Amino acid sequence: MHKRLVIVAILFCLLVRGGFLLVAPEPFQKDIDAYRAIALCLQQTGQYGLLPAVPVESSDLEGKAEAAAENALASLGSPKLGPPKLGSPKPTAFRPPLYPAVLSLLVKDGALSVFAVACLHLTMAVLTVVAIFFAMKTVTGHAGLSLAATMMVSLDPILLQQSSLVMTETMAAMLVAIVIFLWSQLTSKQKTPGLIGPLAVGCILGLAYLCRPTFLVWAALLISAFWVLCWRGQNTSGQAAWRGFLAGDVLVKPVVMGLPVLVILAAWTARNQWVLGAPVWATTHGGYTILLANNESFYDYVDASPARAVLGPPWDAEPFLDAYQHRFVGQMRAAEFWETDWQQTPLETPAFIDEVTDDQDCNQAAKATIRRRPVTFVTSAVVRAMRLWSPLPLKRPPGFSIKIAGVVVWYLVVYALVLYAIVRHRKALFQRQWIAVWLLCLTLTAVHAVYWSNLRMRGPAMPALCMVACLAFLPARRAQTSPMDSSQPASPG
Repeated sequence: MHKRLVIVAILFCLLVRGGFLLVAPEPFQKDIDAYRAIALCLQQTGQYGLLPAVPVESSDLEGKAEAAAENALASLGSPKLGPPKLGSPKPTAFRPPLYPAVLSLLVKDGALSVFAVACLHLTMAVLTVVAIFFAMKTVTGHAGLSLAATMMVSLDPILLQQSSLVMTETMAAMLVAIVIFLWSQLTSKQKTPGLIGPLAVGCILGLAYLCRPTFLVWAALLISAFWVLCWRGQNTSGQAAWRGFLAGDVLVKPVVMGLPVLVILAAWTARNQWVLGAPVWATTHGGYTILLANNESFYDYVDASPARAVLGPPWDAEPFLDAYQHRFVGQMRAAEFWETDWQQTPLETPAFIDEVTDDQDCNQAAKATIRRRPVTFVTSAVVRAMRLWSPLPLKRPPGFSIKIAGVVVWYLVVYALVLYAIVRHRKALFQRQWIAVWLLCLTLTAVHAVYWSNLRMRGPAMPALCMVACLAFLPARRAQTSPMDSSQPASPG
């Protein structure tokens, strides 16, 4: 029976996502985050970097602030290699490598076709719903709810919108769904044979980190939680438990889970040390992202009305953009730099920009703003967390929009179902099978409370939240006889 439902889930996903791609305006045409450019460079030169690029454009002001950082890529270099030669590829760590590396496999005759990217995104969407189906089936034993969860994932407005863009949300959602499925398998059985389960979780977590560095925090939390679960499952209390803390199985299986993550982390860091001359473990985009969230202009916007900062209208990023583009003729760490009217000052961009130093300068400028205005930092952190989970998109047309209203209603219903499910199944939902879901939500909230935040950035968590939302339809008595009712501290290892 459940095999038929899996087929239904796949067909529904292809119908919804494929149909959306057919009607979406110019799907996969814009290269907002330079992933296509990196993929083309990788395929043509074998170098993870950029060839002389066409400037990135954006119609909205917050998008222009992002584009300013993207356009700076044209002059990037590294202290080890020095200024790039004209026409030569420029090694970069500005973006995480997994998505552009996969895109590079689809490049043919020097071009990345829309059809190829569409097929890739549809494949990842199908893998997402299949993983969610079996994860839900594992933790509830209910095939009907599993199908409902996959349908919610296919229809999710954020994932639907991002499925037509050359961006990482579709891949990130797939990797999250696979981790949640593997975690459900690992924690829903009395014994998991061998080390395959922890190893598989670790490998996918490592790939998720290469897709979005934020997932490294999730990996660390999840591995730590797995260690605690192994310890609790094998030991009782007191001195015997402490002796068991370093016992074979309790130590080995969490280490096996963490090893792939550490290997992948070390490999990416070593690559960046080799080609950029600095041990960049994430990306050289992080400094700009934290500066975008912590600058004088945005802080003034938050102080004027925290409620408006959450609900809109959007922040006018023009003053920030003007100042940022003049960062090479001023000191970003000084408050006076951001208070200066730069509109009449000629723009001066050096021929050679040290990518690593530029990232560090942005990071230090953001920290200086935080030190100057700690109270506003706390307020803005709350604002960013609320913007992350807000049902209302900040970027919206003036007046009433049926499309925006539909998005708001969708997420209000999802959140209502999640809250109802938590109340109804509060005991089961905080058992070990659901730890990965809650740690993911905690990770995204904590990271984006400090770094730049908007509705799109919660996209990878939506498959997990769709699972929780569907539990609202599971009767409490059914939950008591389902795999969810497994409160005994069984060993996951």
